[in-house]
Amino acid sequence: MITLFFVTCFITLFFTNFVINLFRERNIRQYVLKDAPQTHMVKQGTPTMGGIAMIAAILLVMVVQFHFLTPAVISILVLLVGFGIIGSIDDLSKVLQKQNKGLTSRQKLIMQIGVASIFAGLMAAGHHIETASPFLRMLGPWIYYPFLAFIIVGASNAVNLTDGLDGLAAGNLIIAFLGLFWFSFLASNYPFLMLLIAIMAALGGFLWFNVNPARIFMGDTGSLAMGAVLAGTAICLHKELILIVLGGVFVAETMSVILQVSYFKLTKGKRIFKMSPLHHHFELSGWTENKVVLRFWMVGILALLLTLQWG
Repeated sequence: MITLFFVTCFITLFFTNFVINLFRERNIRQYVLKDAPQTHMVKQGTPTMGGIAMIAAILLVMVVQFHFLTPAVISILVLLVGFGIIGSIDDLSKVLQKQNKGLTSRQKLIMQIGVASIFAGLMAAGHHIETASPFLRMLGPWIYYPFLAFIIVGASNAVNLTDGLDGLAAGNLIIAFLGLFWFSFLASNYPFLMLLIAIMAALGGFLWFNVNPARIFMGDTGSLAMGAVLAGTAICLHKELILIVLGGVFVAETMSVILQVSYFKLTKGKRIFKMSPLHHHFELSGWTENKVVLRFWMVGILALLLTLQWG
């Protein structure tokens, strides 16, 4: 396991460094929103789509470790690639248009539901889906399977919303996946142990270049894919409801956007937060970027400890 971690981490370091140099040459760079905090203007021009390096590293390692490719693991890899492609299309459209607006929310949602439905179908066909929740079990397959798609799409977009500061999403993803790793260990689920080691190592290798000041961003390519994989893995381990606590930072970021938009519409222009997602509120309140990231990581660790206590 230790060897797998270091090998995957090294491969990701190599791939990410290669991608940084390649994307700089090809001008595949981040375009910052005009209404973003002014401190973010320095990020303009940083290479994006770094998620490609993580996805490639995970796929390479898992293919080499082909004896761990169970149907459930393959289903997770389908999520990884499928949502990675959606994110890549979104990132490339932003690059080509030279602005921070890619696919419409409707276009993205339709594609996400499609890939999540394929995952649910694969799991159902192999009889790999089982829920630890008696309530969800009583709902029956016609409600439970759409619910799975909802969890996957929701988690994917939640991580995407969180990916707004250097290292914020990648660090909290490592923390969340560590919780799922522990549950895999308790269940002696070796295929998922290997998969999760590869995922955490890839995130760790990427984080080397993504901490402030970031040399590359994961883009929608990485955030959408990793969010979907986080949810898919939790589902396979029968921990789909625990994900609400384990991914507390991602939930809080998403809720801040929902509350902000809803309150703005209801009050015709008033706001709860200075800016959403939540990390921008703290930035505008005077916190430095590093302080926001480190404290959000701390909250993520607290959420992990609560999950381990209750799970």
